Amino acid sequence: MKLVNPSFLKFSYVILGLSLSLQSSASRWGLAKQYTIPPLKDSHIVLGQTYQDELDPKSIKVLVWNLLKAERKNWTEDFMGLSEKKDILLLQEGYLNPVMESTFNQMHQFRFDMAVSFLYNKDANTPTGTVLGSKTTPVKTGILRTSDYEPFIKTPKAITYGVYEIAQSDKKLLALTIHGMNFTKDEALEKQVLDAIKVIDAHDGPVIFAGDFNTRNKARSIFLRNIMKAKNFKEVTYRNDKRMKFLVYPLDHTFVRGLLVRDSKVITDVKSSDHKALDMEFALDHN
Repeated sequence: MKLVNPSFLKFSYVILGLSLSLQSSASRWGLAKQYTIPPLKDSHIVLGQTYQDELDPKSIKVLVWNLLKAERKNWTEDFMGLSEKKDILLLQEGYLNPVMESTFNQMHQFRFDMAVSFLYNKDANTPTGTVLGSKTTPVKTGILRTSDYEPFIKTPKAITYGVYEIAQSDKKLLALTIHGMNFTKDEALEKQVLDAIKVIDAHDGPVIFAGDFNTRNKARSIFLRNIMKAKNFKEVTYRNDKRMKFLVYPLDHTFVRGLLVRDSKVITDVKSSDHKALDMEFALDHN
């Protein structure tokens, strides 16, 4: 029997979008009323506390993962296991329901910064968005939210970023986690990435820019790689590249500047999200 490619699962979202497009305008706005977009000034949530002030320049361990809102069985155990020895967590589809909030609160060495995309009214106004976790106290944090909205549900996407001291260095690390615009025109994703580039351009030091970019077609993939190359970033490759794909296009990426890649792999045996987790280790590039 021929097995279905796992990436085919993403077609369910396309089918949903097509069915919604047949609904009336009033119905679309009715769907959008299920969600609330809070003011940007009220959209940065902080949980937890860290106990170290600097990253180790010889070893910066990073996890990149779309959490699928902690919907699947064994998510807490998987997430805590994957995160235990990491320094920085670049997460998408954070969803501060009791399960995820409790999990974050159990991780006593971590601070979590969430950029809220929107609230689910039907689930006690639970916030969702990108999350930046770290064992090092950031010297600066910030959030970005798109001015463009996903169609039908009329919700934005978000980016969370933080700046961290590095031991024995006058340089600081900037880390950004993105959940890319999806069912919009490609230009909306391009604009979102360019907003992040403005933050990157203002930073003098090493950078990690990673997440679920929703590069679901050739044009998006080429744009992303070209703009990151123009900004002197290197795309991390994986020794077992089993990343989540839509057709032939990987959705999750990691780009670095001013860092050396010591190791990079895809975690293939964790099933509590539809996306595979990316496990990496970097060192400061002194050149």
